[in-house]
Amino acid sequence: MFYPTLILLVMMKLNSLFMRYFIFFCGFVFSGSLFAVNAVELLQDMSKAVHSKNYQGTFVYQQGNKLETMQVTHLKENQHEQELLSSLTGQVREVFRNDQAVICVIPGAASIDKRMSQKGFARRFSHLSQNLQNLYQFKKTAINRIAGRDCQTIKITPKDQLRYGYTVCIDLKDRLPLRVDMQDHQGKRLSSMMFTALKTGKGIHMPIPQQIRNKTKLSVARHQPAKSLPYQASPWQLTQSPKGFQIQLYEQRKNEQLQLLHHFVLSDGLVSISVYIEKADQDILKGSSHMGAMNIFARLHHQHQIIAVGEVPIQTLKQISGRFVYQNK
Repeated sequence: MFYPTLILLVMMKLNSLFMRYFIFFCGFVFSGSLFAVNAVELLQDMSKAVHSKNYQGTFVYQQGNKLETMQVTHLKENQHEQELLSSLTGQVREVFRNDQAVICVIPGAASIDKRMSQKGFARRFSHLSQNLQNLYQFKKTAINRIAGRDCQTIKITPKDQLRYGYTVCIDLKDRLPLRVDMQDHQGKRLSSMMFTALKTGKGIHMPIPQQIRNKTKLSVARHQPAKSLPYQASPWQLTQSPKGFQIQLYEQRKNEQLQLLHHFVLSDGLVSISVYIEKADQDILKGSSHMGAMNIFARLHHQHQIIAVGEVPIQTLKQISGRFVYQNK
């Protein structure tokens, strides 16, 4: 019962991972003089730039032995955002995102999902700057050149074993990430995103996929939008968060069997973790697994399946999933 729901939610997360990569892991930018602000201030500026600028580019994304080439187009007009991610290698697929929905398109079909939250995480870094300094070390290193642009490299090192490290190279002109590498605690690269071409500013147009424009030829699956609620309204409570992680969002939706699915999002200000809880049946997951750089940990509690998903070490997911308990209200 739970398995199709989890796969849908995780695949939606992975399908949009490349676009959201900028948001989740690349909030770093130079503002004013190169050495006039510290790394945390650069992170805050980058979070704004990724949402506010118009850009179109081609990048490669690698995790393990898998290498993909993608194109991303982002427009901000009249306070509204639109993004389109298109695969240039492998299976043809496109992910279109605006303020109301995420649409995943493959040849002959599309899946429309209402945003889980109208608020989203566009400004989530603005109130966690001091917390980040307690959790990570930030160090400026070399100035490099990527996609024909000069960029400043920043090394981000976690202060504990609960999160991964990052190396980011930031465009000095337009304040966008040109390369992002994620490393484990032994320095092994888990994933890498790097632009090979990037255009910014005026003259960028959104290439709406033909399947979306011509809806009569689409087989569209619509998923029920989630209902955002105060965390205190949930019968599931987190007894203790791992250091630095806080609940940012709680939502409810119905799964394929119209049973309640609880969704929590935790963040330390740089990375986010999703926790899904629903009634368990015979087809349940247990223990740990991974999908590329994304880890998954599942456990059973009070006849419910608790699934934690995120680009953090398994031990972090295990801690979080183990600290959710059911309380009758």
